[in-house]
Amino acid sequence: MFGANTRMGFFTNLRSDRLIQQIKSTNEPLSEETLKSVAKLKSVGPGHPAGHRRLADADKNATVALVDVLSTLVSNKTFPQFVEGLCDGGPRISAGIAWALTSSRSYTPGLLLDALNAKGVSKSALVDVIQAQRERFNLRELLKAAYAQEPNEKAALFRVIADVAAPDSLGELTSRLEGKDPIARMHIINILSKFNQPEVKRAADPAEGQQQDDPLGGAGGAGAHGRTGGRRHDLPPAA
Repeated sequence: MFGANTRMGFFTNLRSDRLIQQIKSTNEPLSEETLKSVAKLKSVGPGHPAGHRRLADADKNATVALVDVLSTLVSNKTFPQFVEGLCDGGPRISAGIAWALTSSRSYTPGLLLDALNAKGVSKSALVDVIQAQRERFNLRELLKAAYAQEPNEKAALFRVIADVAAPDSLGELTSRLEGKDPIARMHIINILSKFNQPEVKRAADPAEGQQQDDPLGGAGGAGAHGRTGGRRHDLPPAA
């Protein structure tokens, strides 16, 4: 009636359930028995169904153990299961998944940015993970993701961008000041303000930059030699 793979999956799931229950019922998270259960659960692999759902009613000790297990199960292949938990799980599940994703480097970081577009996903949890893993992103991909978000998430991602922005990022940032998104422009100006460099001032305020480049006030303007067309007029000698 059932194929070999189905039977294997069924018994694997039963074993996972038993191990998870042992972890959740213990009051000694560092006991030898608990650590053995954690190790066995890790060895079961990602085949057990939605283990992250057990975070909903786990106490502090069990949460630490389950997050430890989940962090070893993250991969590009299993990542959609974690996104699913961020979509239909409650706050405790979202927090636990975010913790597991933060603790792992076994998946492509761009998947986090792609997940921001998933319907119903906990974007706040994802942004927390993105912030924790910010060194794995380049500036351009963070900017691209930020432009696609609503104001709250846009602001959160620009805070991440502010943390990773460096002097060699100025070209990428200043080139976007002429964009059509006024909110993004405001965030970029705020980021650029921490760089006290001439090119930043010229990009943020072209008029000020022009004055700095032309201390005489520009052709035909008022300069140090008077206010009459830029040419100095000497007063006649006193009689």
